Amino acid sequence: MTREKLQFSPTKPAITMAVSPRFEIFHGMRLVLAPPSGVDERWRQNARSRLPENFYTRVERLCANPIVWPNIGDAVEHAAMDGSFFQVLKAYAEIDPARFQYVVTEGMLHRADVARDAIAGRITLKQALETFPEDRQAWLAFLGLFPFDSDAPMAKFLTRLFNDPETIRDEIVRLLSEFWDCVFEDTWSSLAPSMAKSLTTLERTIPTCTMSEIADRTLLSVEVDEGRQEIRANSGNYTLPFDKIDRIHFLPSALNTNRLWMAFETPETGLTTLVFPYFDPLIQMEEQGGRSRPASKDVYEPPMIFRALGDTTRFAIVNMLAKEPMSAAELSRRMDLTKATMSHHVRILRLAGLINEEWAAGSVTLSVRRETLETLSDRTVGQLFDAN
Repeated sequence: MTREKLQFSPTKPAITMAVSPRFEIFHGMRLVLAPPSGVDERWRQNARSRLPENFYTRVERLCANPIVWPNIGDAVEHAAMDGSFFQVLKAYAEIDPARFQYVVTEGMLHRADVARDAIAGRITLKQALETFPEDRQAWLAFLGLFPFDSDAPMAKFLTRLFNDPETIRDEIVRLLSEFWDCVFEDTWSSLAPSMAKSLTTLERTIPTCTMSEIADRTLLSVEVDEGRQEIRANSGNYTLPFDKIDRIHFLPSALNTNRLWMAFETPETGLTTLVFPYFDPLIQMEEQGGRSRPASKDVYEPPMIFRALGDTTRFAIVNMLAKEPMSAAELSRRMDLTKATMSHHVRILRLAGLINEEWAAGSVTLSVRRETLETLSDRTVGQLFDAN
């Protein structure tokens, strides 16, 4: 099921929307291969049981780090955003190996010059990573590239990619095809109806919202500065002015629990296309008999919660909402904060799972998500002292 809608506004870039497995299958691969996380564990166990044993052996040989799969998903950057799985697979099978090699490498390193030098052998992978400033180390650590270890799965994958991109590409195509046949075709059929509902809700929201409000509603891991007319990544130093954006694609996702997103620059125009597979925890998996269940469970990390509550203003906001649910506008008035400042604090509290939002009569009422606080101690102790 695919659908696309184009919206234009003088205050925000062109926006397109679609329901497609274009990126979702790669997030599905990551979640099946990674340790248990926020995804529905029944789905994950069922998916693992349906895959042949040699599937895991081949995946390990390709790259033992599951986060490689969303990055691989960026490789055919100009494939149709509303394409079917077989259209996506065809695009991967036909992509030039050198282009595949470059796009995957640049997608991980986020620096075109360094990617080209590493691929050409002018610098080693270790030397390439040493050129990154300190504010990029968190991203490299997320990929498993910092601190550098030549025997780490992602380092070994990139080394193989530099030496033999065609073999890597062909094995990815085979693994994706097998994953679709054994697991994801059924998964996609169960997700698509609920994804269409999510997209309809977003479609109704966009005409009346600013880009900042859209980012908040879709839980994007970016900050939108309406004054400066630019979008900034939450981590690192990536900034993109509105006038450098060609368009923004939104695709609902039940499995992009890391809230990853992509930026594809077109060299001929100097414009960039942003792609947000926005994570919607309300998307349901349809079961036989007409029943449904959440595709993902909200799992909020203790460090994110402590960071949110460690700010005195945000702690005061939670304190007020615990006593009386109210709108962000009312909070701004009572605390004498600007709308932009309050939006910033509410966004961080939302991402930490500390607030609920109820929409009614054109406004949003905020309240404290008590269960997040009630389970915080046990999850923190578990992370600190669990031997696993």
